[in-house]
Amino acid sequence: MYRLRGFAAGVITSVVIIVVAAVGAMIGLSGIVEKNTAVNTDENNAVVLDKENTEENVETTVSDGLHKNAVFTYEFYNEITDTTDSMEGMCPDELVGKAMTDVKDYYSDWQVIEFSPDSVLLRKIIGSKDEERYVVGVYDGCVAVFYENEEDGIYMTTDIPVAGLDHDRQVMLNDGIYVEGRDRLGRIIEDYSS
Repeated sequence: MYRLRGFAAGVITSVVIIVVAAVGAMIGLSGIVEKNTAVNTDENNAVVLDKENTEENVETTVSDGLHKNAVFTYEFYNEITDTTDSMEGMCPDELVGKAMTDVKDYYSDWQVIEFSPDSVLLRKIIGSKDEERYVVGVYDGCVAVFYENEEDGIYMTTDIPVAGLDHDRQVMLNDGIYVEGRDRLGRIIEDYSS
């Protein structure tokens, strides 16, 4: 009697597993392709769905451009500390339906690491080991730029008087403004001279 129950329980368990697997497969396939539909690709390798058993062939092309709800992940990689911070956002309206080359143009100072219609991963390297680092401060009453390594001394002096700047800027300069890279340094000096 116990053997019969064990055999019946095994058969029932097997049938339940098969039915669950079949239902799962049907649900997965129903979202991709309707019944009596063949999947083909056109000359651009875009997916084209052709309905069978109809007088007219109806084609639907699936676009590989960015979706409106695509998630953009922005990674900031600090090469010096070997750390990564990230944040997420939605696809900018200007990029909806666009391709990866458009994203590269739009984010020209970022690297496109991953791209799909639903998500984009962008990376920006900050704190590069190759960039020179400076401290913008005060020397002889004017804005000056020092090498971060104090032993290297002054990188450059300007004729921008600190006394003519607003109080907050004077405080920042007295504390020292740490800057990475000559491009950023040039922008800060330009900002203080205007």
